[in-house]
Amino acid sequence: MGNRLYNWLNRNSNRETAFFVGLKFLYKISTELIHSICVLILTMIISDLYSKTDWKMFWVCLGILIFIEIYFNFVNGFRKYNYQIRRNSNAILDEIVVATTALDDYINANGDSGKGIFEYASNLATASLYDLLKQVTGCETRISVIQQFREGTRRRKCIMISRKSRKRTSSSKRELIVDYIEKKNYYFLKILKDNKDIYIFFDTKTEVDKNFFWKNNKKRSDIFQYVGIAEKVKTDDIAFLLQIDAMEKNAFGKSKEELSVFLDKYIYPYIQFLKHAYNIERTMRKDDENE
Repeated sequence: MGNRLYNWLNRNSNRETAFFVGLKFLYKISTELIHSICVLILTMIISDLYSKTDWKMFWVCLGILIFIEIYFNFVNGFRKYNYQIRRNSNAILDEIVVATTALDDYINANGDSGKGIFEYASNLATASLYDLLKQVTGCETRISVIQQFREGTRRRKCIMISRKSRKRTSSSKRELIVDYIEKKNYYFLKILKDNKDIYIFFDTKTEVDKNFFWKNNKKRSDIFQYVGIAEKVKTDDIAFLLQIDAMEKNAFGKSKEELSVFLDKYIYPYIQFLKHAYNIERTMRKDDENE
């Protein structure tokens, strides 16, 4: 409940209505000094009322004191929340800067052919995002970037770059034909076959088990939450798909709303990084279409 309210306040912090202006003013003056002064004064008044057996005012002042304690506890929680947001935002910025620098070095070292730029960026993104989410959520994740190619007029294939475990020191690579048969292939192939650039959220294990298809029909997923983000990027086909599996309950949030906030804060910068790499490769290879 607290985080949902904090998220709502954060999203509306730039609004200039009288209500939000008033909230900002109260927040700014809600310092520890003001808190201590209020508690001291009310404690003295309550003690005096108790000695005079003025029970009506005693209970009124006690209620005000309790409200003040609840209010300042909420304010302190919101400050900790904002501190964590800033800290994580700085961590994301640092990760993106490091990845962008490494990508620039790769481009400079590999001439002007453009080949392999997006694959290299995918390796950087999966490793970086894995480390970041481990830091932010504390849980294990599986992260994949799937790039799609067109072979001729009908057939499509994809290359998947994945980071699956802390035991791996690098990402793995596999190639697949985009062909979807119910209960035979993985869920991401369905996304590619449907060919819609879309955000997909599954916020519970029940949803994951209901929607995912596995080669082994008896196998149940060990995924508790799933995010899939498909991007077309100047093409009629999906250019790439970023998918993230959480291996613990509520790792990315307790609702689709919290999951959406999580996506905006932590995942979207990596989508932009991948789009940047994809466009560079297409430009250098003088080809705006998937091969």
